[in-house]
Amino acid sequence: MNLFLALLQRVNSRVILKITLLVIIEIGLICGSFYTLTYYQSQGTSIGNLINAAGKNRYLTSNSLLQTEKFLDGSSNMLRLKTASDILGTNIQALTYGGTISGINIRSLPSDFSSYLSNVKRDFSAYKALIDDKVIGQSHVTLDTPEIGMVLKQDLEASASNLIHSSDILVTALGLYADNNSQNLIILQIFLAVLNIGILVLILYLVTRILMPISVLTQATREIKKGNFSYHVEHKSEDELGELTESFNSMIISIRSYIEEQSRLTHELRMANEEILQRERMKDEFINIAAHEMRTPVQPILGLSELLKSMRTENKAVVTKEDEMLDMIISNAKRLLLIEENILNVARIENKLLKLNKEQCDLLEIVSNVIQDAKNQIGKNKVEVRYKPSELRTISVYADRAKLTQVVFNLLNNAIKFTKGGSITVDLEMDDKQAIVSIKDTGVGIDPRVEPNLFSKYITNSSSGTGLGLFISKTIIEAHGGKITAFNNIDGKGATFRFSLPLVDIGISQNVERTI
Repeated sequence: MNLFLALLQRVNSRVILKITLLVIIEIGLICGSFYTLTYYQSQGTSIGNLINAAGKNRYLTSNSLLQTEKFLDGSSNMLRLKTASDILGTNIQALTYGGTISGINIRSLPSDFSSYLSNVKRDFSAYKALIDDKVIGQSHVTLDTPEIGMVLKQDLEASASNLIHSSDILVTALGLYADNNSQNLIILQIFLAVLNIGILVLILYLVTRILMPISVLTQATREIKKGNFSYHVEHKSEDELGELTESFNSMIISIRSYIEEQSRLTHELRMANEEILQRERMKDEFINIAAHEMRTPVQPILGLSELLKSMRTENKAVVTKEDEMLDMIISNAKRLLLIEENILNVARIENKLLKLNKEQCDLLEIVSNVIQDAKNQIGKNKVEVRYKPSELRTISVYADRAKLTQVVFNLLNNAIKFTKGGSITVDLEMDDKQAIVSIKDTGVGIDPRVEPNLFSKYITNSSSGTGLGLFISKTIIEAHGGKITAFNNIDGKGATFRFSLPLVDIGISQNVERTI
């Protein structure tokens, strides 16, 4: 018991301790009920055995009287008479002190039946004395005088009748006691059954109260799952479920605070994004306006400069310092126009307004014209351009002639800019229903730092470049269903830019406009 109490003291969980105590109470009640019912049933069995033993007195008395009469008649001997008398005495002795009768162990009669047992013992003593004194002790007198024998038989029958009567009274009393005991046992069974049911109901009620917070927490979890973070669990106790409830409420408060903070930050972020978008729109508008405004003064400058140069060339055969200055003005004006056009194209691409006017055109002609137009720049940079046209007369592609010319010009211009004093090789070929244009230079190559993002906006390793030409070229080529790549040459000298375009499909109609 002490060990069990020590184990209970070591239990850290108060909930488990409460449930354990309830289980112990129920086990104790069941064991007590079993012991009580067993005890009363054993008492009933013992009373039944006593009733059988007391009832046996009638038979044993009758048998003893029969043996006595046979002895008096001379048809039986004294041994049988004494045996019958001794068996009757043994039975009465077992009722008094307990013992074994016919193989059944019986207890002594309860003290409540002492008076009844005394009457039986008194009548048995009188009957026994009559047999010992009158029958066994004076058997020769009884047999010689019939009159005396007749009187003795009457006395024996009267004494035996008294013993039987007192035994019947004892049996009746024991029967009444057994009936009362049986009724009491039934009442006790009903009482114990009701008590057990009541205890079970009480245990169920207490367990329900103990575990009620779990149901409340489950309901709270459903509410939280629905997004109701204002839910609060009401439960106060000193056990683990109380601590769990407090922790759950703290968790809800923390989540609610976190969500409120996230909502605030999200709102601030949304406002910041709107502000950034507004500034982005303002920037785009400014760039568009600046690009258009830049074209207005540049075009007259370029036109007048070219006109002035042509007029001076007609009048003079020698190129003067002023002519070189005019060439510089014309070159920079063209560069400004190119920058302006690139800025506008980027704006159109981002707003998905860049249009392609596709038609069937000759890729050989486009490449040749671009190389021819770039002669002045090639000569100034002292670059050797190696261009061997294909053996085919034409390479037909379905493309926007102006946009495709811009791509070839951007790639060739980029190669010339980084290949001063070197060479550039331009190749055209056809492979698997596509035309491939390669521009290979022997310049400084592609900086590894910018190579991964080479075709992105504003990516350049030149101090004089805008980083827009390659981005525009990639967009135009991909809009035509082609692909553009760039890589450093294996020999470590320069880089190669390559793009492919699908060859013309005879069934395609001409002059189709497409927006990208």
